[in-house]
Amino acid sequence: MYDAHLVRRLCGEITAEMDPEEVEDLISLLQAVIRDDIEEIQVRIAFMRQKYGSALAESPSRAAD
Repeated sequence: MYDAHLVRRLCGEITAEMDPEEVEDLISLLQAVIRDDIEEIQVRIAFMRQKYGSALAESPSRAAD
């Protein structure tokens, strides 16, 4: 899941780096880390929707009572 320390470290390295090619590589790495996190979140949401979808769908009607 989301590793805040890794994201901070990469951002720090990007800011400090002077070589434009290295900056591009670090940005690509940062984008890959974020993309992986998004994909993992989507998988977890799909699992929760499958497992608890019926309970979640009933919640608004229960709140109205």
